[in-house]
Amino acid sequence: MLSRIGSRVSGRNLSGNRYQGGDGYAHLQQGLIFPLSVRQSVISFSLMDEMTSRDRVKAALNFAPVERPPQDVGGQRAAGMTGMAYNRLKRYLGYPSSPVYIYDVPQQLALIEPEINAVLSGDTLGLERAYLHKDYTWQDWVLADGAPCKIPAYQKVTEVAGDWYLLAQDGSRLAVRRRGAPYFQQIYFPLAERDLQTDSFADIDEQCQYVVGAEAPTPNGSWQITDMEWQKFAAQARHLRATTAKAIVGQFGGSLFTLGQMLCGTERYLTALVQYPQAIERLTEYLLEMHLTHLEQWLKAVGQYLDVIVFEDDLGGQTAPFIAPATYRRFFKDRHAKLWQRTHDLTAAKIMLHTCGAVAPLLDDLLEAGMDVLNPVQIDCVGMEPAELKRRYGGRLVFWGGACHPLYLLPPHSPQEVTAHARRNAALMQAGGGFVLQAPHNILPDAAPENVVALFKALSIPTNAEPRRAGFGISSG
Repeated sequence: MLSRIGSRVSGRNLSGNRYQGGDGYAHLQQGLIFPLSVRQSVISFSLMDEMTSRDRVKAALNFAPVERPPQDVGGQRAAGMTGMAYNRLKRYLGYPSSPVYIYDVPQQLALIEPEINAVLSGDTLGLERAYLHKDYTWQDWVLADGAPCKIPAYQKVTEVAGDWYLLAQDGSRLAVRRRGAPYFQQIYFPLAERDLQTDSFADIDEQCQYVVGAEAPTPNGSWQITDMEWQKFAAQARHLRATTAKAIVGQFGGSLFTLGQMLCGTERYLTALVQYPQAIERLTEYLLEMHLTHLEQWLKAVGQYLDVIVFEDDLGGQTAPFIAPATYRRFFKDRHAKLWQRTHDLTAAKIMLHTCGAVAPLLDDLLEAGMDVLNPVQIDCVGMEPAELKRRYGGRLVFWGGACHPLYLLPPHSPQEVTAHARRNAALMQAGGGFVLQAPHNILPDAAPENVVALFKALSIPTNAEPRRAGFGISSG
């Protein structure tokens, strides 16, 4: 599949729109195809001939008119599909079976092939495309359902009695994918047995290499890679920028609250916030300094090639934030502000915060700290209703998500229900600009593929159109 990225594709996508592209990245050339009912209730769009995906995303980021809202199909690690879900989608669309490429092993997320991205009118690409583009960067593996797949060659895994373990570079077991499970679960927490009250945390850089998601020496981990590797990464990012008209999303991470939990364990960390606040202040300051050091190197290498930079800190549960606004202000707000101000100093890219859950009580503080874009906007959570979010933050905050309740992707909901549901929410979110459509989060294996297609086609094809089972596939030659 990946060798296909180096070829040229052209033709029509499933909605009949002409596309052409170099290096396998489709450049959609679409006219005004937003359904009339939605157009009238959303915004008075101007017809913009041959608006590129990057133009479309940048317009949305700046609250400017677009001929349709841009769409994120696997462009970052909270808008992807698990390998099993991706295989189901390909079968539904009539594509031949081929090994799926899993770029995020803990979450089992698949790289979306250029042709599938075009079919779903995707407007974004993840920066992973820059350094996972050669056959030698992958190794053979298998999904939980037995389907063959590829995972990055730098990833260390081992099988024990039908369970797969994700390993640190020294062989320590960090996470497990139980037999039949769709993704990995963290089982090792580096600071779980240490006395947080007296710990200096001076070795935090080393301990972060035992955290799931940062266990391998990649440009997106917490590792300090060599100068030569940084130069290579910069060249790869520059090439990606030059060979696609899509918006490029870079996943930096930089979490403080979430990383604290991954180091200590969630229960222990949240308890320590109350019991040992000085220790958590000390730990968080060390994490900030580590992130700032890595951020400088990362942005120096790739910042100029990015349109959006993703930071991550999951601050919300289903009904409320995990912490009170006062706690956020004490421990995290000023530190987020330092990270995000430095990012704004060094790049023109917009700052997206990925934070799941009911985070409405924190949004004013997050905006003051420098957040530009909220993701994934989980409208099934308390206080995250589209109309209210848009009323309070329209024109100030870009909503990257918010069109679909997660249950709508599951049976027994029909594609027609998904289409109507997505259009209603998009009409609210798109008013005045500042909206990007994506799935509610990563698409899991039990999602109905016809509903996934309905979501991404809701704003780009007439209501009565049905996806054709296209016969062209992904060449490995």
